[in-house]
Amino acid sequence: MSINVNDKENTSIYFTSPLFLPCTIEDPNFLGVYSSTSTLPTAPNNFNTAGVAGTGSMYVYLNNAWQYIGQYLYDAYRYLVYYQGSAFALASGTKWTSIFNDLVSNSSLMTEFAGNSTAMTNLAASSTAMNIIIASSTAMSTVTSSSTAMNAIAISSTAMNIITGSYTAMNAMTTLAAKNAFQSASSQLSYIQTLISKINSGTIVLGGGRAGSSSALGLNALLVLLSYDNGAAVPAGNASSSPTPTLASKMYSAYSPTQNSYSPGSNSSTSAVTLATNQIVFAVGGYGTSAGYSAGMGNVSGYSTTGTNASNILYTTAQSVTFPNEGVSPLLLSGSLYVCTSYTIDYYYLTYTPS
Repeated sequence: MSINVNDKENTSIYFTSPLFLPCTIEDPNFLGVYSSTSTLPTAPNNFNTAGVAGTGSMYVYLNNAWQYIGQYLYDAYRYLVYYQGSAFALASGTKWTSIFNDLVSNSSLMTEFAGNSTAMTNLAASSTAMNIIIASSTAMSTVTSSSTAMNAIAISSTAMNIITGSYTAMNAMTTLAAKNAFQSASSQLSYIQTLISKINSGTIVLGGGRAGSSSALGLNALLVLLSYDNGAAVPAGNASSSPTPTLASKMYSAYSPTQNSYSPGSNSSTSAVTLATNQIVFAVGGYGTSAGYSAGMGNVSGYSTTGTNASNILYTTAQSVTFPNEGVSPLLLSGSLYVCTSYTIDYYYLTYTPS
């Protein structure tokens, strides 16, 4: 952008290339660019120290008057997001916060950006931008509904770090776009592994039913988050790293799953649930209702007492709830969940199907 401040009779504004903000105008008499006529200055204030705020109602002092340049501003924002991502990935401070507030508050721009992989890759790389996006329920709704946006977020370390550090952001991860993006991504798996460790330690609190709350992670979002990299962060119950029994017991206490029963009266197995498309199932636990009788949960049909077939997720002869303790992960993204028993089993699972 060029500003001719030497032509006193016809000071003008014109563009020789897309405007990149913020920029500096080295002229002591230039009053600056401001977003509201109610706070326009009367003394010189260079552009590089001027405030940039509001929702795009920006004014520049030209021809001895303040002129509205809002449309030019949005064209500048588009250039900024599409082509200058590396320039603001680490940007912070009042000006940048104001710029991103303008972006996020404009639903048309957010819809446009959410559907463009270049724009979302750049936004996801900026912690300033991501923090402002997750603070806006409207922007989050736009982003989480877009497969393009969620694909960019799922592979961004900056974005995944911010999302897994905020109950508000995590609880928004309930859409099909989020589930599909997370399930197919792998590069940021460590953030989900860390999330499970924090759940196990109590640093992250589960609760608030399916939706969660400002201080607890809800069931629907948890299951979507656990689907990351096809559930690779959820180990089998006998794993030594981030043990599933702890995660399962936390889920059991927080979400109070429905008790189901299967009572064949003899050694048998049955399908407890056959997963529909996009359904997520977590086998929480089970037990035999009579002393000495076996109970199992697995992802393969067939009665077993050896941690195989319908007991490859969980096997017990106890009469109290036992959490996953065998060699297969309790998180299912396809197939069926089976149960088996030599008499009667009471069992629990949690499920969610994003749409």
